[in-house]
Amino acid sequence: MGLAILGPLRELDEVAYLRFASVYRGFDSLDDFESEIAALRTDRSQKRGDHAVGAPSPRQPDADSAGATR
Repeated sequence: MGLAILGPLRELDEVAYLRFASVYRGFDSLDDFESEIAALRTDRSQKRGDHAVGAPSPRQPDADSAGATR
């Protein structure tokens, strides 16, 4: 069941994915988290067509339900 959730969750919410994966896969060190974060960054940059692996993406301002930015 956990494997079926990992893929869609990764596409939906990277933070939720990382939290779930850390428990489901039994991360027990910072290296485990760093490796998974690096893989997320690589996937994100490949989807955008970036050539610089690990390049941070620009953040968009958060908006509340009324549309005001925080």
